[in-house]
Amino acid sequence: MKKTIFVFSALIIALLTLFQVSKYSVATGNFRIEIIITLIAVFFFSVGVFYNKKVNKNIHKETSKEINTQKIKELEITSREYSMKF
Repeated sequence: MKKTIFVFSALIIALLTLFQVSKYSVATGNFRIEIIITLIAVFFFSVGVFYNKKVNKNIHKETSKEINTQKIKELEITSREYSMKF
C-alpha cells in the first residue's frame, strides 16, 4: 500500500511541476519546452498503463470463483445475507 501511495504521490508532484514549467514557457514564449513536456507526459502515461496492467494481472490471479460454503456456515451467514444463487 505504501508503494502505491508513493507512486501516485510522485506522479502528482511530477504533474504539478509540468504545469508550472508549461505556464513559464507560455509566459516567456518558449514553445520548445512544450515538446519536452509532451514527451514527459507520454512517459508517465506509459508508466501508468504498465502499472495498471501489472496490478490488474495480480488481482485476477488472486480471485477465486469458487464459493467456500464451509466458511459461510462457520460465520453463520444466512443465504439472504450472502445472496446465494444456487
